[in-house]
Amino acid sequence: MNIGQPSYLIFFAAVISLYLSFFAWKRRQDPAIKSLSWLLLASAVWSVGYALEVGAVYFNLIQFFGFVAYVGIVTTPVLWLIFSAQYTHHDAWLSGNKKKYLFVVP
Repeated sequence: MNIGQPSYLIFFAAVISLYLSFFAWKRRQDPAIKSLSWLLLASAVWSVGYALEVGAVYFNLIQFFGFVAYVGIVTTPVLWLIFSAQYTHHDAWLSGNKKKYLFVVP
């Protein structure tokens, strides 16, 4: 692993996202706060995966950490949509299993 200054900055951003995610999870009375917590957790996964991908030397590690980052990449926009719909109280269309269908990647 060749972890340089950009990786440290990305790790710092991930730590901040994780802290805010846990802080929001403690105060999850509103459904929008719960979605915000999941959104921040997904962005932290994305950040950690990308920081490790940038610092990896071997191709197998680059592929693995790229996959970890990809999990955060594909879940962040969906969670952002769910959070913004719940925050603005336009979430009537999110009833039932419709949230699960949003996570289906074409």
